[in-house]
Amino acid sequence: MLSYSRLLGFAAGNSQRLSPPKALPPSQRQQIGLQALAGTQSITALADEFDVSRKFVSRQVSLADRALADAFDPKPADDEVLFYLPVTKRWLCQLVLALVLTCRSSTRSSPSWRTGFTTP
Repeated sequence: MLSYSRLLGFAAGNSQRLSPPKALPPSQRQQIGLQALAGTQSITALADEFDVSRKFVSRQVSLADRALADAFDPKPADDEVLFYLPVTKRWLCQLVLALVLTCRSSTRSSPSWRTGFTTP
């Protein structure tokens, strides 16, 4: 339930009046967006009814539309390719050097697993 000062649009502990959009609770903002998306009322009529600008109503429509799109869009598959990495012989040599230096592995063990990366 809204407090009396919230209904009047006054900030708590401050005598300044809040702008009409800031005084609207999230549930009313959601209702504005849904009504405009459904086409039950025009954007101008909704703006006049809630004492807000048409730009504000359009922004609420955009937010509601994005929320609906996010709710019904399929999630990307985990096996989807995110990017391609060109692997060259020089890149492999740099990788081996970086692994030897950062992992503190012996240089004798690195050729054993590197043999899988050899190119003809």
